[in-house]
Amino acid sequence: MDNDTSTTQAEIRVARNSVYGIVRLVMTTPLLFVLVPYMLRNLGPERYGVWALVGTLWALVQLGDLGLSTTVTKFVAALSSNDDTERINKVVTIAFITNALIGTTVFIALLGLRRIIVIYGFAIPIELVHEAEFIVVAAGLVFGLRLVFGTFLALLDGLQRMGVTNSLIVLSIVLEAVGTYAVLELNYGLRGLILKNGITAMGVGICSLVVAKKCLPSLGLAFRSVHKEDLRNMFGYSLRIQTVHILSFAVDPFNKVLLSNVLSVAYVSYYEVASRIAQQFRSFFLAGMAPILPAASKLHASGGNSAGALELYYRFTRYVILLALPFSIIAMAFARPFVRLWLGEGYNLVGLTLQIILGAWGLSILATPAAQVLLALGLPHLAVRIQVITGLANVLCSFTLIHGVGYIGVPFGTLIALAAGAGYTLYALHRATAEPIRNATRFLTPSVIVANLGAAVLALIVVRMVEPSGWLSLLLAAASCFLLYFLIALRLGCITDEDWEFTRRLLSESPVH
Repeated sequence: MDNDTSTTQAEIRVARNSVYGIVRLVMTTPLLFVLVPYMLRNLGPERYGVWALVGTLWALVQLGDLGLSTTVTKFVAALSSNDDTERINKVVTIAFITNALIGTTVFIALLGLRRIIVIYGFAIPIELVHEAEFIVVAAGLVFGLRLVFGTFLALLDGLQRMGVTNSLIVLSIVLEAVGTYAVLELNYGLRGLILKNGITAMGVGICSLVVAKKCLPSLGLAFRSVHKEDLRNMFGYSLRIQTVHILSFAVDPFNKVLLSNVLSVAYVSYYEVASRIAQQFRSFFLAGMAPILPAASKLHASGGNSAGALELYYRFTRYVILLALPFSIIAMAFARPFVRLWLGEGYNLVGLTLQIILGAWGLSILATPAAQVLLALGLPHLAVRIQVITGLANVLCSFTLIHGVGYIGVPFGTLIALAAGAGYTLYALHRATAEPIRNATRFLTPSVIVANLGAAVLALIVVRMVEPSGWLSLLLAAASCFLLYFLIALRLGCITDEDWEFTRRLLSESPVH
């Protein structure tokens, strides 16, 4: 099979796996819109703020992953190009044992440090301290379960069986949503919520193990066949990914702790609500681009050069510009009426925060294909450098702006930081692969720029003229803007015959497993 055919098949598989991820989010996102205001009303701003801060702790303890999830996906994808099941089992064994040890260590550490974390780290009000301590310890137990069983989800991703992994994630989200409703209706509060998460993690984790064994019948733990060289290769890669994860704490988690200490825990709630919606929006496009890593890793391993991986980068960067950029613009325009319908009056600050964070993540998404390809090419040190730039920019800008202009300075600081990180990501990939840097903007043609400006103008006009007063009118107005953008893009020639042919092949060819 020649390289062009291999690359084209990889592009189709990435596109199909992207569809699986997006469908999963389409199915589960409505649950978020229902649960957030429901939890906010039932828990109140103070307790919801505690839940948000524990979410920050959750992100912190996830650093215990040591970057192994991404490492397993990348290594399994590369090894599957030669059907090397023996080495795949070594990778799984190293990750499983390491995750089990880390999970146990994190639980013991949180048990001993719970009071310090709650009182001095999060500045929790005294009347909520005991409740928060319980949540912190239980979160450590839930983390351990998800970490251990996450090994098998990463394996499935590496095998590019993302239809399967997305089904398991949907199952987990639905169970947690139903459990959240039941727990709060029965007045079990925060304690019930975290215990529900633990039960769900155990059940879905066992399912992931069973499914992984079915997809790879030769799967097993190869304790005796693991050598020092295997450990050196895996941890050499994973520790750089881990460094990226650690540095990512200088963005969203840092912002929440900054708000809690400089202002109050109530402001964390406002920021958290807007941030969660923006993250959900971002997740649609991250889910669409997550398959790039295993596909590019497999192409790089089988071809021995970066050509195939770069083809993936260029194609999906183009689609991001054509789809994600206008979607971000339209979402920003409709953010305030959306919040007003969703949460009611009195949450104008959430609406403004959402607009700014949507803009920040919109810029970041533009560089995501480049970031995925950097990891696929085995260049995690560049990912570390990118996160250093982003993290430092956020700490400096958010800290300075919150003292200068107050609360709203935090999301603006994040906007500046993510724009800087995205710009450096594109520069780093082109420099590492000796691709001319001007190629990074070759898809920002005058017609594409005009089409996106048209989307912005249309969205602003529609929001002012229609002023959506219900969900149906809001959805119709937003959909109309995107449809008009698509027609403008089509008229200006932004969508080519090659795009239509690619879409035809995507829909007509059967999935390859």
